Amino acid sequence: MTNASVNNATNSAPSSAASPAPTLDSAKLKTYRDYGISRFEQLLLQLPPQPHDADRFLDRAIRQLTGLPPAPASAHPYHGIYGTTFTMAHYRDGGSDRLRELLMKQPELHALDGEIDSFIRLLSDLPARPAGTLPYVRLFILPQDAPPQPPPPNTQANYPPAKRQFVTTDQILQIIGSSQLRDRVIAMTPGINATFERFEINTPLRMAHFFGQVLHESGGFRYLREIWGPTDAQRRYEPPSSLARNLGNTQPGDGARYMGRGVIQLTGRSNYAQFSRAMGVDFVANPDLVASPQYAVTAAGWFWQTRNINQHADRDDLIAVTRVVNGGRNGLADRQKYLNRAKQVLGVR
Repeated sequence: MTNASVNNATNSAPSSAASPAPTLDSAKLKTYRDYGISRFEQLLLQLPPQPHDADRFLDRAIRQLTGLPPAPASAHPYHGIYGTTFTMAHYRDGGSDRLRELLMKQPELHALDGEIDSFIRLLSDLPARPAGTLPYVRLFILPQDAPPQPPPPNTQANYPPAKRQFVTTDQILQIIGSSQLRDRVIAMTPGINATFERFEINTPLRMAHFFGQVLHESGGFRYLREIWGPTDAQRRYEPPSSLARNLGNTQPGDGARYMGRGVIQLTGRSNYAQFSRAMGVDFVANPDLVASPQYAVTAAGWFWQTRNINQHADRDDLIAVTRVVNGGRNGLADRQKYLNRAKQVLGVR
């Protein structure tokens, strides 16, 4: 397929009145593609190591965009593009990066965009894209299209202040690279220091990796709760879906009630209940507290410790840290940017 196959990419039906096919402006298309390829990679890396139709799609997409001949019908995905000695995770990592590099150069919607949308839906157990809907649009909400976020609640935290100051407000602002949210960062600084002490994120390298992750996930502390549509994926937070069961969402409205909050987006009734027990605060009854300056970072620290992420930070392994936080390598360049700044500010050698 080529760029001319835009009706396949947009799922729009032919019309006798030659009306133009729906499209996206270049800036939005670039952002949607970045989200879409990141989510496709995340889902791909979660699959068992046996070849999947998504691997065959990725092999075919790379061949198509680079002008390579189609793979023989009996060939293993990726063989003929890469060597034969890699693990499936290595193939999927490298293939997703190559797809991003190639597809981001395409100036208009491509048929492959529609296929990426379809695989995200297939691997996420989502319904097919509705006819006439552009790829990605029902899957993601762009920050510029999102409704304004409500101000985070500002209540008194019940945890003791840190005995030492690991980081100052000015250092955090240097790592963010902007002073636009100074008042919010001032309010968050005590919680950041308490988080570092409580959850043993207590070396410059551990703190640098923590900042690398949470600043990417929260857009530099701009977003303390999930951008809500709801999208097709967010509708699956509601029972009786399998995702809702995995999240412990049992009551109507639990999907929105326990949306992602905090700087690594604690999600689902079960996780809110576990965090409540750990902190001695009833976040199940008061879920908005997780998006408050007092607890938004604490939730991330609890997640960090319970997943033993310090072991990867101590090895300075950004990819391993990112996989635990995100499930893939989504936004790796942005995480690296924040990590590098944090290392410089915190004096990591």
